Amino acid sequence: MKKELYRYIPKELVEKQKRGFTPPLLEWSRSELKSEIIDTLQSAHKFGLNGVDNIINEYYQEDKGSIEKLWTIYVLIKWLRISENN
Repeated sequence: MKKELYRYIPKELVEKQKRGFTPPLLEWSRSELKSEIIDTLQSAHKFGLNGVDNIINEYYQEDKGSIEKLWTIYVLIKWLRISENN
C-alpha cells in the first residue's frame, strides 16, 4: 500500500514517524473554556475536594499555577458528575 502512496504523496511524508496530538489546554483555559472550567471547579466541595479555590486563584489570578493540575481536577469533577447521575 505504501508503494502506491508514493505515487501521490512524497516519500518523506509517508515514512514520517507518528506524532501525538497535544490539545491546546493553555489557550483554551484562558479563552473559550475559562468560565466552564471555573464553574466546574467551584463545585469541587460537593465531592469532598478541598483547596480547589486556591488552585483556581493561583492559576488565574497569580499566573503561577499548573494547567495540568487544573485540567486534572476539572476532568475528575466532570467524571464524578457523570458517575453521580448513573
